[in-house]
Amino acid sequence: MDVIDMHRRAADRFGAHVERVGAGQWDLPTPCTEWDVRALVEHVVANHRRMAGLLHGRPFEAVDEEPDRSWRAVTAAVRSGFTLPGALDRTAPSPFGGDGPISGLIFIITADLATHTWDLARATGADEALDAELVAALLPGIERAQPVMTASGRFAPPVPVPDAAGPQERLLGLLGRRMRP
Repeated sequence: MDVIDMHRRAADRFGAHVERVGAGQWDLPTPCTEWDVRALVEHVVANHRRMAGLLHGRPFEAVDEEPDRSWRAVTAAVRSGFTLPGALDRTAPSPFGGDGPISGLIFIITADLATHTWDLARATGADEALDAELVAALLPGIERAQPVMTASGRFAPPVPVPDAAGPQERLLGLLGRRMRP
């Protein structure tokens, strides 16, 4: 599965959860203790707004104050950016410092998106299962990148998981999430 397909799958799953957030759920706490549901979605939208700007070669402004509508707009902009000639050949700032291929940034944003899908599901009481094929595609890259991710201070440190943990629990553990109490 290539990084664009990975992102599409992650964005579809996240979007489905965003669409199901009820009016009274936007202020619920999330596993990201500094964010409620609204702030978590706004964080994901902001990451995607930056990515849309990189792909299109110009800033992408928020189009709506409502996070669900902003998510739909920015996702459409990212997806159209993926199809632009030369967009995927660009370099982009790495969250770990320096510049790198934009595909690396897309991968990290996709892993962040999958993680926040789980956060959103946990906060709202929705199904916490992530796309199993996406998890399998993300896990080897996150295993390699995890030390650099943690050292950057932008990602939670890993948490221990049981030896018998499945791929989703291992991925989430690497990204600082505890599936079990």
